[in-house]
Amino acid sequence: MKTLALAAEHSALVVSDIHLDAQSPALTQLFISWLKAQLFSGPGQPDWLILLGDIFDAWVGDDLLDAAEHPQAEPARALIAVLERAHAAGVHIGILGGNRDFLLGGAFAAHAHADLLPEPFVMEHPALGRVVVCHGDALCTDDANYQRFRELVRSPQWQKTFLAKPLAERLSEAQAMRAQSEQYKASASMDIMDINPAAAQALLEKAQADVLLHGHTHRPGCSLLPKGKPRWVSTDWHAGKTPRGGGLLINSQGMTPLNL
Repeated sequence: MKTLALAAEHSALVVSDIHLDAQSPALTQLFISWLKAQLFSGPGQPDWLILLGDIFDAWVGDDLLDAAEHPQAEPARALIAVLERAHAAGVHIGILGGNRDFLLGGAFAAHAHADLLPEPFVMEHPALGRVVVCHGDALCTDDANYQRFRELVRSPQWQKTFLAKPLAERLSEAQAMRAQSEQYKASASMDIMDINPAAAQALLEKAQADVLLHGHTHRPGCSLLPKGKPRWVSTDWHAGKTPRGGGLLINSQGMTPLNL
């Protein structure tokens, strides 16, 4: 399992589930402003920025970046501009795809000066020990329908077929899949859309880790796994009258939520 080893004086900012979309410019502005403040205006610049999946509400292929005038590319261009600046300032950037943006690939990573991280991976820090990191959807094993869908869309053949379609068709299909997802979530039990504790414990033990860190569930906070090890969930993002968002900072103090 890939391991990122951080020295005691180093730090990492972990952010997930922003769901950037051209239809939500207020969310893009909210996130970009917050990210700039964390990276360039705070008391200490993080050494790593980890984008832990569902950065975008949908990602239909890296060739979206070639459609310079397409409105769906605007949030990506705004984010890439910040990541380019962060890279120039010495921040290491890691990206892990989520259930909405698993098609993020090498071309996007190159534009963003980022490393594409495998899922799961381990982050080591003296203040926390070994932290096993994933987006989180693979741990929602009680949702059998979703796991079948996940297996399908993660298959090389499905992705090859999908990416061969015209951009407009892919965007239309992504919109339809989002609508189906929202309809499914409205009727499904909330319990099956959270992680399975046994699956999470098994991943922790496989990684020989001390902490589990994930996003996806939109249920931020810290809880304990079956054998007492901590499980941290990063927050999701919303704009509007009561904005919500933030990230998790890993440093010599341990794991600290940074909320709006």
